[in-house]
Amino acid sequence: MSVSSMLRFMIFATLFCYTSLVQAKTPNETLALGIGVKYDNLGYRSLDREITPFPFIHYEDQRFFVRGLEFGLHLQQTKTWSLDALAKIRLEGFAAEDSDFFQGMNDRDNALEVGLSLGYQLPAGKLNLSLLADASATHEGREIKVSYAYPQRKGNWLIFPKLHVEHQSDDLANYYFGVHRHEATEARSVYAPGASLNYGVGLTLGYYLSKQHEFYFDSDYSIYDSAIKNSPIVEDSNSIKFRLRYAYRFW
Repeated sequence: MSVSSMLRFMIFATLFCYTSLVQAKTPNETLALGIGVKYDNLGYRSLDREITPFPFIHYEDQRFFVRGLEFGLHLQQTKTWSLDALAKIRLEGFAAEDSDFFQGMNDRDNALEVGLSLGYQLPAGKLNLSLLADASATHEGREIKVSYAYPQRKGNWLIFPKLHVEHQSDDLANYYFGVHRHEATEARSVYAPGASLNYGVGLTLGYYLSKQHEFYFDSDYSIYDSAIKNSPIVEDSNSIKFRLRYAYRFW
């Protein structure tokens, strides 16, 4: 499944929700549409990094939500706990044509993952546990992620520091960071990192120009497990992601 087709699906689904619900919205509904640019450095060797545009979608009601590349259903919500059925698009990998170094390798595609997300509201911040598995027959792996976030509102500003720890199964790590036997050359030997444990920090800054106009800057820095760092197709020990986006809030 290509990223373009997945993004088209998300845009279609959200616009469908908008046209069908705009006449019957409730006070608990949220709808914001916008656009942004992103920069991803996943640590791959000899791979050019580009700034690319992307659409931004945020729709939420008591049962259904779309948050950027995530969408799903609220299964249970209380003041303290939340349980969601979640689907998420993983934007990772590379195309062999992106670099001379990757010539002769199979493309590593984006993936659609599904699972559950469990949230717990602490006195200061929120703890979240997510379990996701590949539903697109791309990497056929799984990821378990524990994250902590502490959003703070200061005037027109939103300050949102985050921490996370993620365990990636061997199938997932091998797909994105391994080298198959038929892909091996003198410059890249056969390699299978196996299951990995990665750590990361992030920060979101939001500025509310008005009730309708919102600007956000997202950053994420992850430190790879040594098994990934030692891959012949990886040159950095970390990944860095930046997002800059504008959203217009309808309600």
